[in-house]
Amino acid sequence: MKRPVNLNYNESKILRILKEDSRRSASEIAEMTGLNRNTVSRIISNLVERGIIRNFTINVDSEDEDIMVLAEVENLFDIPEEFMVESIELSDGTFLVVLRKEAMYEKFPVRSMKIVHKLSRYEENEVDFDLYCDYCRKQILDAPLKLQTKGNTYYACCPNCKRSLENILHTTR
Repeated sequence: MKRPVNLNYNESKILRILKEDSRRSASEIAEMTGLNRNTVSRIISNLVERGIIRNFTINVDSEDEDIMVLAEVENLFDIPEEFMVESIELSDGTFLVVLRKEAMYEKFPVRSMKIVHKLSRYEENEVDFDLYCDYCRKQILDAPLKLQTKGNTYYACCPNCKRSLENILHTTR
């Protein structure tokens, strides 16, 4: 069951952007939202501290491997390079590392290790967050109307706001 989360307009907008592409940098998000890069970084850190952003997702496309090892480690120096597939530095300075299945038989210091068959997000970890109209900034309570342009998705609460938003976006091209 999803749990409701109370967010302000900027938090909601940043979460929408991260949900579409979690690899976007704070600078890219700042450019997309019109916010200062430091403000974006502070908002993301606050969302992590509040537990709204809890998981970092890794997708590994590999036809040869059906089993992988997901490990959290203090540093990358202790892990033999031939086992590493992907690594991500977490906000607390530790690393989340995807390893080849052969790493299960090696000894190196880990905080936690999990054998996975498929890396994915689980539905129960997702949270519902407030969605705001990109034109009038009112909270959207029903299904939002989507407008996609220049690789970005914009949301409107009603046909009038969507039409106005389309006009604004088309004149800024």
